[in-house]
Amino acid sequence: MSVKTYVLLDVFENRATGAASRLRRAAGVTMVERLDGSPNLMLAVTADDRQLLAHLTARAISRIDDVTRSVQLLPVDPKTGT
Repeated sequence: MSVKTYVLLDVFENRATGAASRLRRAAGVTMVERLDGSPNLMLAVTADDRQLLAHLTARAISRIDDVTRSVQLLPVDPKTGT
């Protein structure tokens, strides 16, 4: 079973396009969207387990020098509540 997280990022506005491009090439990243306003980037990261998910998410975010804030959101499974 795979696990997923969504990450909201604020990056310097003039760097968001380049940041999105770098994130799209990161391992585990399955989606990157530019957003209007703050936060200005959203990405989804998927992995086989939570430990790998944490590793891939940290690695993806570390590719971007211009992050001013990040929020990580883990979806809740409606069947189990986790």
